[in-house]
Amino acid sequence: MWIAAILMGLCGCDSKPKEAKCEITSMQFVDTVKINGVTAKYEGYKIVEVKLDAYSIEKFPTDEIEGKELRQIVFTWVAGGCCLYRGDVKADNICGYWPEKATKYKATQISLYFRVAGDAELNELTFKLDGTVLGNPDYQFEYTPS
Repeated sequence: MWIAAILMGLCGCDSKPKEAKCEITSMQFVDTVKINGVTAKYEGYKIVEVKLDAYSIEKFPTDEIEGKELRQIVFTWVAGGCCLYRGDVKADNICGYWPEKATKYKATQISLYFRVAGDAELNELTFKLDGTVLGNPDYQFEYTPS
C-alpha cells in the first residue's frame, strides 16, 4: 500500500486538496517591476510584491490544458480574486507573473504587484483573496504583515 503512495508522489499526480487555502510566501516593497520587458517605477508610489500559493478544492477551469497555457489560465483565475487594501482604499494591481508551477488544483509562487501611496507601510496593507476562485465562497483569506 505504501508503495502505491510513493509511486503516486513520484509521478506528480494532481491530488485534490482537502480545503481551499491561500498561503502568502512573501509580501514586500520592491523598487521596480518589469512589465512587458520594460522596467517600471512609479514616482510618489511604492510597489508591493505579493507572492502566494493557492490550493483549490475544485478544479481550476482548465479542461485538458497543460504547460504555459495552464499556468496562464490558473494565474488569470486566481488573480481575479485577489486585492490589496490600505484601509478602505483598494490598491492598483499593476501586473503579475504566472505561477512557477500549476496543476488543476494548485498554483505555486504566483507574483502580483500593486501600487500604493508612497507613505504606506507594510503593516497598513491587507491582502485579500475571495475563496470563490478556490472553489469555496465561504473561504475569505486576509493577510496583513506584522
